[in-house]
Amino acid sequence: MKTKRIINNLITITLLLGVMVNFTSCGPDDDDNQPTSTSNPDSPVVTNPLVGAWQLQDDEIIYNLKANGRGYAEEFIYENGKKVVQDEWPLSYVYNESTKALTITEWFDENDITEYTVQNISSTNLVVYNKSREKIETYTKVDRRDIVSNSNIVGTWRLDYGSEGYKLYIFNQDRGGVYQDWGYDKNGNKELQDEMGITFAYSGENDWLTIVEDDNDLFLFNIVSLTPSRLVIKRVGAPISQAETYIKQ
Repeated sequence: MKTKRIINNLITITLLLGVMVNFTSCGPDDDDNQPTSTSNPDSPVVTNPLVGAWQLQDDEIIYNLKANGRGYAEEFIYENGKKVVQDEWPLSYVYNESTKALTITEWFDENDITEYTVQNISSTNLVVYNKSREKIETYTKVDRRDIVSNSNIVGTWRLDYGSEGYKLYIFNQDRGGVYQDWGYDKNGNKELQDEMGITFAYSGENDWLTIVEDDNDLFLFNIVSLTPSRLVIKRVGAPISQAETYIKQ
């Protein structure tokens, strides 16, 4: 009887733990402030309706929103029927589907935060209430094939430290990428010492580069020179003697 009672108790504890785990994993507030997306391959695919390129009606600004809550904005002019990008800057956003609250943080030298309430969203149109301007704004989804953006900076760029190692910036066309810091062990074998996802923006008109790391650290650079094989940058405000030269891989 004692053994049977112990077994019954163990079964009861196991069932209770299962219930606790189930309630913890299904808590309604866990993802309130996360973009509407999922990365779990075992979960149903959830489509984020905000993903895409959105142009403000009667304006030359396009907001490119990605599924990971990052993105970038572009300012353009029309040339030969194409939207030719003149300036761009990175951004991040948070969308609460239950309250329809949308917050966009644009990364300049200082962060510019704008709060919206989504009124309506479809595959082609996004209607929001801009709280700071106190007005309704309509955005239209645009085809990126009609946008001409600068791709000179896209690629993998390496800065060598000599015997201490090297640094890599991997810039993708969608303005996402990766930062990596490589060193060498005592046997001379390379080893990855640091890695961070990034969002970046490149302004060819103003010759500046903005990089935002996934931990929200912001770095502003002046582009001293850019060729198909060589990138020279320096931190904004730093003397030219502190410029760094990256070689395209």
